[in-house]
Amino acid sequence: MDVLKFQVRYGYIVIKRMNFGGENKMTYNYTEEWSREKIFEVADELVGKTLGEIDKSGWLEKKANKGKIGNMIQSDFFGIPANSISGPDFIHHGIELKVTPVLEKSMRDYTSKERLVLSMINYENDYKIPFEESVVNKKAKDMLLIFYLHKENMPVKDFRIIKTTLFELPLDDELQVRQDYEAIIGKIREGKAHEISEKQQVFLGACTKGQGKGKDFVKQPFSPELAKKRAYSYKVGYMSAYVRGLLRLQKTEHINVPKEKSFVEGIKEILDTYNERTASEINNMLSDKQSSNSKKFFI
Repeated sequence: MDVLKFQVRYGYIVIKRMNFGGENKMTYNYTEEWSREKIFEVADELVGKTLGEIDKSGWLEKKANKGKIGNMIQSDFFGIPANSISGPDFIHHGIELKVTPVLEKSMRDYTSKERLVLSMINYENDYKIPFEESVVNKKAKDMLLIFYLHKENMPVKDFRIIKTTLFELPLDDELQVRQDYEAIIGKIREGKAHEISEKQQVFLGACTKGQGKGKDFVKQPFSPELAKKRAYSYKVGYMSAYVRGLLRLQKTEHINVPKEKSFVEGIKEILDTYNERTASEINNMLSDKQSSNSKKFFI
């Protein structure tokens, strides 16, 4: 089935045609024969799909499973068995899969719903590792990010994937991330890992991990005092800025076009739907209605 992807940018409609290579190509089997490029090309097919359309194994029905959406996409779409083993999900290419929710505050104004956790902090070892060789720096180039739109009072199965991308740490942000990393490592070297707080960093946080209730304390190398388990993570504020950079000027809708229709016929049929209608009538036909008093009404 062919899909026409409409992207509204600055008031213009950009049309991209995609072919899924079959009636309903929704399951793959990742292998070492794949190229790095293929991973991201295949991931792009997820855009516009709801989580319910991807779930083939009942992942969304599981309760109290924080990682179920990521595991679902990993196993039911890419064909990679879900597991708890530390390391890259696309093992032959060293790429990790990260699925994260975003919120749409208003038209084209997005924010991240949560921080992006990268890896656990290893107090016993990380202080020996310079930033260049750190897991933080390595993951600045080797993460496939998949964003889905979270909406309150909507079933999880109806949440829609809106963007996939290779995470690339902007050069302008690298210095601050480096400074945040070195601040965390500095606390460990000083025997003050127990004093680390997520508020002390700007972009790269040190969030707490675990079940709570006093059960999540571990040893640190330069002090007898136990420290809370923590993980390197990009803070909510930083991820919100990153998401806005990706999505603010992009509004995407997917329309399925039957095989028997040509590209031109498909476009004409879609646009004819709005022919000879007023702006108010068209606005009422859209799922994302805008206030007629808004300056963005005609964009």
